[in-house]
Amino acid sequence: MTSTATPSFTPTPTLTSISTSTSTSASPPTSTPVPTLKASAPPSIDPPPPPPPNNNDNGDDDDDGDDNDDNDDNDDDDASNDD
Repeated sequence: MTSTATPSFTPTPTLTSISTSTSTSASPPTSTPVPTLKASAPPSIDPPPPPPPNNNDNGDDDDDGDDNDDNDDNDDDDASNDD
């Protein structure tokens, strides 16, 4: 004898209602304005000023610090004053 099993429980499908309506009466969320950062130019970097000329005004033309003009064309190459 062959027995066939019959299910003792038959599930009943259930439908779940999903609401798809949206409410139009809700106000949009308020937000605080965020300040925007403005790009600024980088600080200008000035080149250093040129060194001042050696104006020691002691009458020499060679800027070696003494009062003798070692490059004078009229130098007589003696130990006395330059001519």
